[in-house]
Amino acid sequence: MYRDGIVTTIDTVRSRLTPRIKARLLSEAGVDEKVSKPSYPFDSLNAVTRVLAEELFPGRSIDEATFELGLLSLKTYGHTVMGAALFAVIRLLGPLKIVKRLPGTFRQFNNYAEVKVEITSEKSWELDHNEVGPYPHMIRGNMQAAGELFGWKGLEVKLLHYDGHRARYRVSWE
Repeated sequence: MYRDGIVTTIDTVRSRLTPRIKARLLSEAGVDEKVSKPSYPFDSLNAVTRVLAEELFPGRSIDEATFELGLLSLKTYGHTVMGAALFAVIRLLGPLKIVKRLPGTFRQFNNYAEVKVEITSEKSWELDHNEVGPYPHMIRGNMQAAGELFGWKGLEVKLLHYDGHRARYRVSWE
């Protein structure tokens, strides 16, 4: 069951929610943006992602739109008081110390996430996630935005493999 991913994503785009988007969130995802439930099914998270991507990035492919939504949501979070403080601490600790903690971070959003991180060099790592749903580029956008907020130059986030559920990504920078 999900809650935090839905609430956080909606909160980061709240100023852009039109009556049409709010109506679609309610009818297609079962999510009333004014009322936060203790949990939501995985299908609701996927529907929220699709609706927001389609509405906020019209005319783009779903892969491009979900990538942009991932970028937008994490960059917006990074500019909140909590996000700015968190990213400042991460910059001080160093990227690879934080990367090693990603499996636990993902488990905070859902208790069955199986995330593995393999550090491949001082400036690259790969992440394998057992269930990213139908929109793997949302997480790719999140990781791209995080790397930009960390100040990584020459950042590249690639989707290496996706089978409809499991995805593997490579993150590298100069």
